[in-house]
Amino acid sequence: MPRKRAPQRRPPRLEVWKFGGASLADAAAVRHAVSLVRAHRGPLAVVVSALAGVTDLLLEGARRSVAGEPEAASAAAATFLRRHRDLAHALVPPGPARRRLLASTDAQAREYREIAHAMAALADLSHRASDTLVARGERAASAVVGAAQPPARPPARPRAAAAPSAWTRRRSSRPTAVTAAPPPTSPPRERTRGGFSRRS
Repeated sequence: MPRKRAPQRRPPRLEVWKFGGASLADAAAVRHAVSLVRAHRGPLAVVVSALAGVTDLLLEGARRSVAGEPEAASAAAATFLRRHRDLAHALVPPGPARRRLLASTDAQAREYREIAHAMAALADLSHRASDTLVARGERAASAVVGAAQPPARPPARPRAAAAPSAWTRRRSSRPTAVTAAPPPTSPPRERTRGGFSRRS
């Protein structure tokens, strides 16, 4: 008699989770987001939006700067820097990881300020420039969420082109930053709650 073939095990489906600004409002919210990621089993890609209110902050500062208030961009950059530095101190213990996060935050704030001032000199804020400015918030938030992971898992770092920022994890590998979430292998199902959406 022919042997029966053992049923093939299907690989677990990739899930895509997005954490919106409402789910990254403060240090407690970021800790909760990280705990959800660490508790998940199976392939996972995580997309991170800017912190709550940061996108509006950056766009408003740039618009006012182009309208003739160059100090508005500097003020927005200072607020942006303060919020992310506060999170870094609250979530990441002293050491190399925190220093890297603070340096990355400083760079994002400086780049925002310089780009906004350049747009003000041209008296024009194009859609492309707006997207570039908003990306500072997404990258900074991704860096914070990655660095907030406990020491047992090295922090994920966003790549330069990530917009929105994302990182992914396979069943047995460490989370790694990606430029975009990989597409699911089957039609996605999305459930949204409190600024957090999940697709599988």
